[in-house]
Amino acid sequence: SCAACGDGIGTTVRASSATPRVCAGCWDSIALPQPPFCPRCGVPFSSPFALTDSPGHVCGKCRDLPPAFDSARAAGLYDGALREIIHAYKYDGVSGLSATLGKWMAGYFRDRFPDEVFDVITHVPLHPKRFRERGFDQAWFLTRVLGRASGIPARPNLLDRAKWDAPQFELTEVQANAVLDMQLR
Repeated sequence: SCAACGDGIGTTVRASSATPRVCAGCWDSIALPQPPFCPRCGVPFSSPFALTDSPGHVCGKCRDLPPAFDSARAAGLYDGALREIIHAYKYDGVSGLSATLGKWMAGYFRDRFPDEVFDVITHVPLHPKRFRERGFDQAWFLTRVLGRASGIPARPNLLDRAKWDAPQFELTEVQANAVLDMQLR
C-alpha cells in the first residue's frame, strides 16, 4: 500500500514516481518550495518580490537566531503526502523508500546547484540510542543514494552526535536548533 495515503497501489503507478510504495497521486501532490528563498535557511518567502532590491536579505528567524550553517535547501515542503512518506520511512522502518527519496533529492540537487562544485556530502547522524531504536540511520541511507546519483563522495562519520535528547518533533524550532548545535561535534 501507499506509504502516504495507505491505499492500494496496484499496477498503475507511473514510472516517474520511481517506487511501488507511493501512489502516483500522492507523489504528484508533493509541494515543492518555490523561490524566492531565504539565502540562509532556504525557507520560501511569502512575497515573490522579497529579494528584488536586496538579494542577500535573510529571513527574520535567521537574522534573529543565525543558524550554525551557511546554507540549506529542502527538496520539498514538509507537509501532506511528503510528511507521511517521511514518517513511514523514519518511524515505520520503510527503509525501501531510501532509493526513491534519495534519487528525488538528487534531481532537486542537480537542478538547484548545476554549477556548484562540492567536495563531499555528509549527514547528521542518529544518536546510537536512536539508531538502536530504528535499526537504520535514514539520513545516511539518503546520503549514500544522493552521493551515488550526484557523483559527489558521500562520507559518514564527519559529524558525531555527542548528546542524547528528545526527538526534534517534540521540541519548538528554537529548542531544536539549540539542541542540534549542542549535540554535534
